[in-house]
Amino acid sequence: MQNGQIRLQNLVHAFDISELGPAWVLSVHDNNYGYITGLLQSYDGSVLISVGADGNFFLFSVMGQEKLDEKIAENKAKLPSAKVNSKIFLIR
Repeated sequence: MQNGQIRLQNLVHAFDISELGPAWVLSVHDNNYGYITGLLQSYDGSVLISVGADGNFFLFSVMGQEKLDEKIAENKAKLPSAKVNSKIFLIR
């Protein structure tokens, strides 16, 4: 984009923009001088490189769905059980 942001869109069918919906937007390059001049994906699809007019380039690791699900499960909050084993004591 012109403002240095990268928009990531998940498409079920390749090149079918009729399915556009929620997207991730990454603000990585300079807002004023960092318009994106190039995006390149590695042959195996595991790395994305962005190049901006601000003179910066960024490398991103791309996770497959399996790896993404694994990381989400790994980082989920683990809440203690709401059940409390309480005993009532009468003090006289």
